[in-house]
Amino acid sequence: ASPIDAYTTIKRLSVDWNEIVHQFREPDWIEIERLMLESNDTFPRQSDLLDAGEALIRIQKTYRLNLTDMARGVIMGHKATAHLTARDCLYFGQLLYSKSDFEHATKWFEEALTRLSLEKHPSITPRTVHAYLASSLEQLEEQQRLQEEQRYSTEGYREVRQKSVPSASMPYAEGYLEAYNNLCRGDKVRNATEEKDLRCYLSVPHPYFRIGPVKMEVMSRDPYIVQFYDVIWPKEIRALRSIGDPILARATVRETGQNMVSHGRISQVAWISPDSDPLLARVNERVAMLTGLSTDYDRGDSEIFQYNSYGPGGHYEPHHDYLFEGLTDQQKEEMDETDKESGDRIATFMFYLSDVSLGGSTVFPYAKAAVSPRMGSAAFWYNMLEDGSYDVRTLHGACSVLHGTKHVANLWIRTNGQIFKRRCPATQRRRTLDCARL
Repeated sequence: ASPIDAYTTIKRLSVDWNEIVHQFREPDWIEIERLMLESNDTFPRQSDLLDAGEALIRIQKTYRLNLTDMARGVIMGHKATAHLTARDCLYFGQLLYSKSDFEHATKWFEEALTRLSLEKHPSITPRTVHAYLASSLEQLEEQQRLQEEQRYSTEGYREVRQKSVPSASMPYAEGYLEAYNNLCRGDKVRNATEEKDLRCYLSVPHPYFRIGPVKMEVMSRDPYIVQFYDVIWPKEIRALRSIGDPILARATVRETGQNMVSHGRISQVAWISPDSDPLLARVNERVAMLTGLSTDYDRGDSEIFQYNSYGPGGHYEPHHDYLFEGLTDQQKEEMDETDKESGDRIATFMFYLSDVSLGGSTVFPYAKAAVSPRMGSAAFWYNMLEDGSYDVRTLHGACSVLHGTKHVANLWIRTNGQIFKRRCPATQRRRTLDCARL
C-alpha cells in the first residue's frame, strides 16, 4: 500500500462519489440516489481527505522526496497504482499556504503547473495556479525578509542562551524536530565515540531463557534503549491482530488530562486485555521475565495491551509516554482512580507485529537512536529515572509509513508496582550499572 494510493482512494470516495450522486437527482432515479446517499455513512469524509493530504505533505518534507517523482506516483523507488493530478498538487499547496509554509507551498504550485502541461484534460486552469503561485512567492519574500531581521535582532539573545544551563522544566527544547527528521531519513547522526559502546549480544535476563538466550541490541546506553529480537511468536501476533483489528478506532493523544484526536497522531488503536487469550497472558508474563519488572495488570502494575495500526502515511509526532508531567493538582485529582493508584508509566515495552517496507521507525531525537520495525522484535526503555523524575531524553516518535502497514503493541509498565523491583540507587554509578545489567 502507498500513501498516494490511499489519498486517491479517499478522494474518489469523499469528493468524486458525491459528484456522481448529484447526477442522479432526477425523479426517475430517486431510489438509486437514496441508496447511494445511505452508503455515504460508511465512506471517508472531507476530514479524512485532509488527513491523507497532510500525510503526503509530511512525508515529502520529512524524507525530502522529489515532488516530480511523487506526482508520478513514485516514492523511493516504489511505484503507486495512481498518480497525482494538477488539482492535487494545487490542493497540497493550498494546505501549506494556509499554514504560512510558503516555501513548500511554492514548490507544490510549481509542480501543479508542470502536471497541468501534461494533462490532456486539465483538472484546473493555469490562471488559478498562477494566482496562487504569485501570492505565495510574494509572501515567501516577505517572510524571508522578516526572518533576516529577526536573526540580527536575536543574535545577542542566542549567545546568552547557548551559555546558560537549560531550564529544568524545558530541557533539550531546541532542535529536536530536525534530529527527528534526520533519524527518520536514516541519516548518520552519531560519531564513532557515541557508537563504540553499542553492541548486539545474547542475554539471559531470567532462568527461563537459560536454554534459549535472548538476542538483544543496545540502541542507546544513556538513556538505556534496547531492542529484543524474536520475543513474540507468529501465533501470538495472530492472536493480537485477530482480536484487535475488528475493534480499531481513531487514536487519540492525552492533553491536559483529556484524550483528544490530533493530527500529530495518525493511527488506529484498540485496547486488548491479556485475559482475552491464554497466548496473550503468556506474552504479558514474558515481558516481566525480560525486564525484571512486574506486569501484573490485575494489581495495576501494568496496563493492558494497546494495539496500534499505522496505515500508509501513519505517524506519531515526538512525545513522551509518561502521563502526569505538567498536570495541575486539580487535573491529577480528576484522573481515573486506577491511574492514581498505579502511578505513572515508568517503562515502555513495544512489540513490532509486522515488517514495514519503507519508513515506520521509532526514533529518539535526544538519544540519537532509531529502532526499525522488525516483526517479532520489541523495543524497551525507561521513561523515568530511578529517583522518580522524568527522563526527558526518552522523547520519541513514530516516523511516517512510506509503504506497507505497521502494527505494534505497547505494554506500559506503571511505577508503584515496581517498588521492590527497581529501587532508588545509592549513587549515580549504581544507576548506570543497573542499566548495564540488562
